[in-house]
Amino acid sequence: MAKKPRKSRKATRSVTPVFKSRVRRQVWLTFDDGPHPVRTARVLDTLSVHGITACFFLIGKNAELYPALVERMVREGHRVCNHTYSHPQLTNLNATQIRQQITRTQTILGSALKSPRLFRPPYGAHNATVDSVVTALNYRSILWNVDTVDWNKAYQPDKWVTHG
Repeated sequence: MAKKPRKSRKATRSVTPVFKSRVRRQVWLTFDDGPHPVRTARVLDTLSVHGITACFFLIGKNAELYPALVERMVREGHRVCNHTYSHPQLTNLNATQIRQQITRTQTILGSALKSPRLFRPPYGAHNATVDSVVTALNYRSILWNVDTVDWNKAYQPDKWVTHG
């Protein structure tokens, strides 16, 4: 019986793969629920030092209280976006109530909203009704894929920032 010929053992070399994308990749830094009278100013200061712009999904009632912070965001090149008027669980509302939450904030933010207009539903909660209202109002819904869970005190988010 004839033996099968052995395959030659060539020296293997380490090859580092090269990944190329046909599209330009982007990371969006986003902040929700502001503006806050103290924290938003700190965030804006930090972003300015590093030459970074971000998207701010603002709650209408907060923007009403702190219009100077909204103006500063626009002046410094940040994107101002809609996050409803009072941050409700939209999936518990009817289409008219959802529309009111979005359009009331739209009126407050006015020309600070650039095209395409961006919207983030509170808690990321949406359904067919929410999606249809958002689309009818000519907004693009933006969710997230990394959540810092900074709203949870168990993660002690106040200790993430060095206060100077």
